[in-house]
Amino acid sequence: MREVGRKLAEDHDRLHAQVRELASKVRVELPGEPTEEQRSWVDEISGAVGVDFDRVYVNRARAAHGGIFGLAAQVRAATRDDAMRSFAQTAVDTVIRHMTRLESTGIVETTSLMVVSTSGNELDGGDILLGVLMVGIAGGATFGLVRVLGSPGRHP
Repeated sequence: MREVGRKLAEDHDRLHAQVRELASKVRVELPGEPTEEQRSWVDEISGAVGVDFDRVYVNRARAAHGGIFGLAAQVRAATRDDAMRSFAQTAVDTVIRHMTRLESTGIVETTSLMVVSTSGNELDGGDILLGVLMVGIAGGATFGLVRVLGSPGRHP
């Protein structure tokens, strides 16, 4: 578990830097705080201990990654902006790698994936920026969760 969390944190550090750079180029201000839902997940995870901690962390992280995967893939397919497409491809590659790592723990519940649907076939600039923001927010949230995961006393 610790190795999976460490690898996710390393990747999210890199993604976070890329998100900040891209957001600066397209003049989008990224949120500085996690969403209410993300805060509730952190509270839920940090309140768990031992095996329960691992189970909650893995399934919450997998759900967040599953929700972002479809959006990042749509952005990758729909955008004409080379920088956005490149970042979306990096996000797709990273998210699928993370989901695979989370699944390798053997404690993933099949119901942990969230389904994200969009209406319409074309993505506009707002959808693309939303995708970038979601990846950035999820990266920050996962980074915070991994910091909690690495806290002393969290594992027997």
